[in-house]
Amino acid sequence: MQRLITSNIIPANHPINGLPKRLKIKYLRGLGETLCAIEPNSQMSYKAKFCYDVLCETLLGKF
Repeated sequence: MQRLITSNIIPANHPINGLPKRLKIKYLRGLGETLCAIEPNSQMSYKAKFCYDVLCETLLGKF
């Protein structure tokens, strides 16, 4: 499942792939703020949160 998400969300030529980790974190914070605007207990927010978590792990590694 993770591979499916990352291959669709993060294409090999995505501009963020070449950024330093510090800028990747800023990018991900912006996405996180957007997620906060989604209705908290909706089905969409759960799906979005899952994709966001996979994206963070893929771009930054497990922490």
